[in-house]
Amino acid sequence: MIKKIKKYKIAVRPHAVLRILKKKALAGPGETAEDRFKELIDRAQGFLSPSAVYESFSRGKTPAGLSRLWEGAPPKALGLSLVLVTVGSPISRAIAEAREKEGEVRAAHLDAVAEEGLEQAAGFVEKLLKEEAENESCELTPLLPVDSSLLGELSRVLDSAKADIVTDGSGRLLPAFSSAGYCFWNPVAKGRSARSR
Repeated sequence: MIKKIKKYKIAVRPHAVLRILKKKALAGPGETAEDRFKELIDRAQGFLSPSAVYESFSRGKTPAGLSRLWEGAPPKALGLSLVLVTVGSPISRAIAEAREKEGEVRAAHLDAVAEEGLEQAAGFVEKLLKEEAENESCELTPLLPVDSSLLGELSRVLDSAKADIVTDGSGRLLPAFSSAGYCFWNPVAKGRSARSR
């Protein structure tokens, strides 16, 4: 059964926004997360509207169009979870508006907030899946990105419109700050608990 969650709370971390900006060489010298990004994050938080759809399948129940994901599965994998997540379209509009009214630097700052927001939104879903897996005496592999050639089929299988996510026909998800991932469920070795990891 497809699970859908909408408008859940995420916490954008100032130090992560700064890390993204430094990676893109957009942070100023000596700039710290506290002195510049707290206000920006507070302002941008209102534009983040996370939603997600996800479902898990056994090997035999995986839809045919997505069965090739099992090619990279660990040998003892029992299940495959598929995830689509977004932070919504309001942040993209805010970035475009900032670019027009405040310039590229402000737009880049909001872009970094959106990236971090998407990471947190996906992490929240991954945490829910981890709890489900632990209840079944399994542990999850890390969430891996879905190849763009499978996005249309993944969107169809997960009924992505329920989370306000669509594909644009050229292998991209919309809204812009959306992602698709998958992970496997592995049985926990006897004598070891999934919670101890």
